[in-house]
Amino acid sequence: MATVNPSINSSSLFRTSVPTKSEDPRAWYLRNGQIAKPPWIVVSHFVPDQICRHLMRKKKNAAIAVKFVKYNDPPDKITNMEGVLHSFITPIVNTTMHGDYQWQGGHGIYEFGSREGYQLGRRVLLSALVQQDFEDDKVVVRLVLLEETQVVGSSKFPQIPDTQAKQNDDTRRHYDRQLRKYLVYHLTSSHSLPAAGSVSSTSTMSVSQTIQFLADTIEHHSGGDIDARMRNRYIHHKNSLLSLEIMFRTAFHQLRNEFFGLEKVSRAQGYVYTFNPPAIFARFFNSPGTRVTPGTELMSRIHVVALKYLASFVSLRGCRCFAWSDFSSPTIMPLIRKALAGRPHIVVRRMSELFIDRGIKQQSGEGLYVPPEGARGAMLVIHNNSDAFGQNIETEWSGGSLDGVIGSYSSAAASLLRQRSDLCDNIIRTPA
Repeated sequence: MATVNPSINSSSLFRTSVPTKSEDPRAWYLRNGQIAKPPWIVVSHFVPDQICRHLMRKKKNAAIAVKFVKYNDPPDKITNMEGVLHSFITPIVNTTMHGDYQWQGGHGIYEFGSREGYQLGRRVLLSALVQQDFEDDKVVVRLVLLEETQVVGSSKFPQIPDTQAKQNDDTRRHYDRQLRKYLVYHLTSSHSLPAAGSVSSTSTMSVSQTIQFLADTIEHHSGGDIDARMRNRYIHHKNSLLSLEIMFRTAFHQLRNEFFGLEKVSRAQGYVYTFNPPAIFARFFNSPGTRVTPGTELMSRIHVVALKYLASFVSLRGCRCFAWSDFSSPTIMPLIRKALAGRPHIVVRRMSELFIDRGIKQQSGEGLYVPPEGARGAMLVIHNNSDAFGQNIETEWSGGSLDGVIGSYSSAAASLLRQRSDLCDNIIRTPA
C-alpha cells in the first residue's frame, strides 16, 4: 500500500502547479484531477465493501441541513440509516491546502499567496470523518433510541434496495430497520437494545449528568474499565432514552479508524492531529429557545472517553501532537491530557496554539501554522466535518461551513470526486 512520500511534510509551503491568476483552487484541481491522488478509505471490520462504495459514490451534490429527501430530483440514493453507516467509513486524503483555516466571525481562510507566478500550498492529511449526526432526530437518534419493545440485533447485512425502491416509504423504512438491527448487533455487548420500559431509573442520566459521568470516567477510571462502564447506560432527553453505549462505541470506531489509517500512511513523518468538534451535528442535545448548548460538550466528552479507551491498548506511535479546538468546550483540555496520560510522547495543545496571530505571520509568507515542539517535519491532520448525504466539499461555497472552506481552497474535492475510477482502490479495513 502506498504511503505519504517520506520527503514531504506540512511544516513549510511549496510552489503548486496552480497559476496565480487561476480561479479558486478547487475548480482548478477538478479540471486537472490527475494531480490529486485518490483517498485511503479506512473502514470498520463489519462494513461490507458494497456499502462503502455506495456511500462514497452516491452522495447528492449538496446536503445543507437535509438528509434523505423522498422524490428529490435527481432522486436521493442514501437513506438515513445508510448515513449512520458512513461514520464507520473514513477517507483520508493527501491534500494540498492553499491557505490555513481561520475563524473570523465565520469560516475563512488565510491565503498563502504566490511565488513566481504560481500559488503556494501546504501538504496536509485531510480526514473526511463523518461525525455522529445529531443535527436532528432523523439519523443517529433513530439508531440509539429505545422503543417500546426490545431490538434484537442481526449479524446479516440486508440487501440494498435500488434507488427507485428507496422512494417507497414502506420499503425504505423496512430496509433502515434491518440496517439498524445490523448496527445494534455490532455496537452493543448484548447484541440488542432493551425495551424502554424495562430500563431501571438507576441506569438513566440527564444530559448534564451524562457530561459529569463521562468526566468522572476519564479522570478516575482506567482505560480498560471504560467499555464496561458504558454498558446499560442511557441518556434521558426529550422524553426519550438513548443508548450511551452505542454512542461511545461509534466514537471508538471513528477514532480507531482514523488512527489506524494515519499510523499506516504517515509512518515515516508522524502526524499532528487537530480536531474541530462540530456544533451543528450536536444540536439535538441543546435546549430549544435558550442559549444553553450542552450538545457539543456532550459529544466532545464521548469522543475523549473513547480516546482514553483507545489509548489504553493502542500506542499511537506516530502521533506527535493532539490538538483540540476548545472554543465551545472550555473544560475539555484537562480531560484530553488525562486521556492521553499513558502516552507521554503525545504533546497535547489547544488548536489555537498551533496557529499564531495573523498580523504577526503575514510578514513571513509561511501561513499561520507553527508546528509544535518536536513535530516539525510531521504531517498536519485537519478535518472538514464531512457530510454523509451530500458532496458539500465539492459544491458548497467557501464561507458556508468548514466543509465548504476546506473544499474551496484545496485539492480535496478532486481526490474525493464521485466519478473517479480509482476512488475506492485504497480500502484499509480495521481488524475485528
